[in-house]
Amino acid sequence: MKLRKRAHCNQQPRQSDGKPVLLNRKKPERVRLRSEQKLTLEEAYQKFIQAHRDNNSRESTLDWFRVTLSPLFRWLKLEYGVQTITAVTEDQLRAYLRYSKNEKQNKASTINNKIRCFKLFFNFLVNEGYLKGSPAARIKEQKVTIPLIPTFTMDQLQRLLAQPDRTTFAGLRDYTMIQILMDTGMRIGELLNVTVHDLVYSGNDPVSIIVRHPKTREEREVTLPEQTSRVLREWLEICAENNINLTWLCPNIRNEKLDKSAFYDRLKKYGERAEIRGVRVSAHTFRHTFAKHFLMSGGDPLTLKDILGHRTLDMTYRYARLFKPDLRKKHNMFCPSAAMERERMRRLKRWESQYSNATLW
Repeated sequence: MKLRKRAHCNQQPRQSDGKPVLLNRKKPERVRLRSEQKLTLEEAYQKFIQAHRDNNSRESTLDWFRVTLSPLFRWLKLEYGVQTITAVTEDQLRAYLRYSKNEKQNKASTINNKIRCFKLFFNFLVNEGYLKGSPAARIKEQKVTIPLIPTFTMDQLQRLLAQPDRTTFAGLRDYTMIQILMDTGMRIGELLNVTVHDLVYSGNDPVSIIVRHPKTREEREVTLPEQTSRVLREWLEICAENNINLTWLCPNIRNEKLDKSAFYDRLKKYGERAEIRGVRVSAHTFRHTFAKHFLMSGGDPLTLKDILGHRTLDMTYRYARLFKPDLRKKHNMFCPSAAMERERMRRLKRWESQYSNATLW
């Protein structure tokens, strides 16, 4: 018995005359890759910003993107007629950086900030599939000479503290802020974000501040020295006596959050009246001054890192390197040989005092 062959499942159907049936099949539509979508510079920028908003980036970071990328886009359109991201080349970016350095007189540190921003922007577009490669990939940061960090002297600090009129609301507030910045090393943005609910008390005395909105997003507790605690308590008591119900620890005269630029303007005027020379009068200079005196008093870099809220030890070690001459003087004062010499001099003075009053026979 002959077995019939099983028809192949892929056998093409045929007509009655034996001719194959032609199937009317549509060609599949070609999927368009993102890298082939020619985004305009503005469209790419909006996608970049939205991604960072979704990632909860700070407004200051978004502002940095805006002030860095917007001039680049304008320049690319003006010089090369660039409209889309795929038209941007490495040579164009290098030409813009040369323009920033030679025409705009940008410092190397500013150029490096621009390079970092460009890399973030174009790497985002590559990762999202809008570009096959980043035109900023091979651009390296420039070598930068690390500048010295100027700090206030004790005399300059005393002159600055003498400037605010402590009989007025704004003057007493400024005096309190300067005292806190000087003795804690807090960032000005951190201090302006402090509310009265962020204070930690021991009895009636505020002994520390909880920094809830730091730059590094890691909350920390900042201890207040005794003198600063007294100044802060006086500020709080005077506000209470005048029926000022504080929400922000250091508000403006309308009891609203104080603007950073407003405090900078007032601090600049205090510096002019105090005739401060050779150092920039800014809130961050108080932070540098605190770091210097902490290290010179024998503090260790790891503890300083935690106090200042640094994410890594890099900046703390930078402080240690830049303050090396001052630390060397401190070391010379407190090394064992210096201690032995001081003890020898004390014994010599004690011997001299004993025998200077002795009765000679």
